[in-house]
Amino acid sequence: MYLRRFTMKRFLFLAMLILWAPGISLAETVGKGDKYLNFTLEGLDGKKLDLSSHAGKVIFLDIWASWCAPCAKEMPFLVEAYEKYKDRGFVVVAVSVDDKKENIDKFFKKRLKGEKPPFPVLHDPDKKVGELYKVIGMPSTVIIGKDGKITYGPKVGFEDSHVDELTKEIESALAQ
Repeated sequence: MYLRRFTMKRFLFLAMLILWAPGISLAETVGKGDKYLNFTLEGLDGKKLDLSSHAGKVIFLDIWASWCAPCAKEMPFLVEAYEKYKDRGFVVVAVSVDDKKENIDKFFKKRLKGEKPPFPVLHDPDKKVGELYKVIGMPSTVIIGKDGKITYGPKVGFEDSHVDELTKEIESALAQ
């Protein structure tokens, strides 16, 4: 009985800590219908990119890491979607939270046969964008409409079964 009570108290303490910890407040999350949160990061090419530079386009914001298996599975879909919709005002902005740029380069050598994606890949070793969008897992997807409002996400994970859902969300955002 004592062990059960101790375990329950520990569980309740951890639950309260998670819900009330600074920066994790559920009231501060972003979601569908909210205006996107702007940021500026350096790309793999060394140039700074401001998310607002893509205002008026549909933005597929992907927060990922080289060590993340679902991220590796998602990358070919991102390249394919970008190539298919880029002429309709669609852009992918991929934000890597890797600590070192070398890990990103190794990822592309292995996963895309040395090719860099045809869209901006930004490096966020301090994980500021993840904090901004309250990311809880990788990859995290946010689709931003032409009006600057979030139309989808943040959503965590990627499976092949998500392709149809994401394609519909992209096409819906482009139609607005």
